[in-house]
Amino acid sequence: MFGRIWMPLFIAHLSVVPAWMANADSPQFQVCESTSLPSNLPKQNFTNSYHGVLALMSAHHSASDEIAVLGQGGQITGHFSYGPLRTNLHGERIEVLIDNCQGGYRILGSGATDHDGRFNLDLTPEQLPPVGRFAIYQRVVGDNTVAKSTLRVLPRGTHLVVFDLDGTLTTSSTEMVRSVVENILNHGYSPQARSGAQEVTRQIYNTLGYEVVYLSARIYPLTDLTRSWLSNFVPGTIRMAEHLSEVFGNNDAAGEYKAKYMLKLASQGLKIDAGYGDLLSDIYAYKKAGIAPGSIFMLGANGGAEGTVDLGDGYDAHIRQLQSARRVSQPFVR
Repeated sequence: MFGRIWMPLFIAHLSVVPAWMANADSPQFQVCESTSLPSNLPKQNFTNSYHGVLALMSAHHSASDEIAVLGQGGQITGHFSYGPLRTNLHGERIEVLIDNCQGGYRILGSGATDHDGRFNLDLTPEQLPPVGRFAIYQRVVGDNTVAKSTLRVLPRGTHLVVFDLDGTLTTSSTEMVRSVVENILNHGYSPQARSGAQEVTRQIYNTLGYEVVYLSARIYPLTDLTRSWLSNFVPGTIRMAEHLSEVFGNNDAAGEYKAKYMLKLASQGLKIDAGYGDLLSDIYAYKKAGIAPGSIFMLGANGGAEGTVDLGDGYDAHIRQLQSARRVSQPFVR
């Protein structure tokens, strides 16, 4: 990607754009995530009295982040459940609110959860905010519990870099499993990051100007743990698997799930310039999404497989190479 021999295909996407040469018509990228949702919003009775009892237990709601392309509309999704068995909340009203960048929020729409506790709201192009990153709250109207996520509105032509998590940013694919077990036992454990993992995302986001996507085959109940761990990394779109059939680390499961998501982004006019992974299914997904092997960076035992770039067991040498790379030209001003 960034050395004299490595990454010639990736570096072709990069260009130097001094601030004084920036297109005056490029939109400003807004970040609107500071508004807290009030706790006294009006409630409505649950449609099912059993759900009122269910809601006395701990809420376990989750939502992946969403990317919408300017002028094309978008979608907000979530999953709502309660209690240690993660009992689904079905047939109940969800209200979607977005940070309005003025210390408040506005309502995007509402609807009901399905029998699996899932919620979906389609957004028209007119409902989207301007280019930027916005806090989204999906509120259970019956008890004011929420699933929080972010919505990114990006112009066509935005350049992205995708990172897998387990075994790619963490030291092994078992780190999250250990974290879950330790937290159940109230021991507390934070997955260990590969050397330079946080810094490489900072380099790619801050210095090179890419939007970062964290694309994981972790199942959606792990969303909150994942968000907490990634708080030490640069902000990025966090995508989690919605179905158990997507979590297994082979081509037909995780590989297809990741490829499908990246192909969707590409079909909307977004450009995925590079991907980082550790499993052969990551290579499968990136190649299927149209990323050339020279722009696929692999950690661990599969480094260099199928013509990809071998990063060894950490990012330190890679970071030094990135320091000589040129900043990407994005269709917005950050």
